[in-house]
Amino acid sequence: MIGKVSSDDKYSKLNQDRNLNFQSQLMEVQLGAEYDIINSYEHTIVPYIFAGVAGFHFNPYTLDSANNKVYLQPLGTEGQGFYLGRKKYGLTQLSIHLVEE
Repeated sequence: MIGKVSSDDKYSKLNQDRNLNFQSQLMEVQLGAEYDIINSYEHTIVPYIFAGVAGFHFNPYTLDSANNKVYLQPLGTEGQGFYLGRKKYGLTQLSIHLVEE
C-alpha cells in the first residue's frame, strides 16, 4: 500500500501558536492470512482470525520559508539528543497484526 500522512497546527484549536506541521509518504508491504471460524457460505456474520506481518517506510518532512523540504528525523524532533538514551527512530519499521472478530 502507498499512502500519505500529514498534520498542521494551523488546523488545531489547541496548538496554533506552536506552528508545527509535517507530511510523509507511507509505503507498506504486508503478508497476512485470514481464517473463517464458521462457513461463510452458510452464515451472514462470520467470526474470523487474522494475522499478518508488515514492513513500512516513512520519512517525515516540513517545508521551510523558501519551500524547501526539511527532513525531520535527523533533527531529533522527538526529543533525541535532549532526553538521555532516546535514540532516533528508524524510518523503516516492522508491524505485527493480530485480529480476532
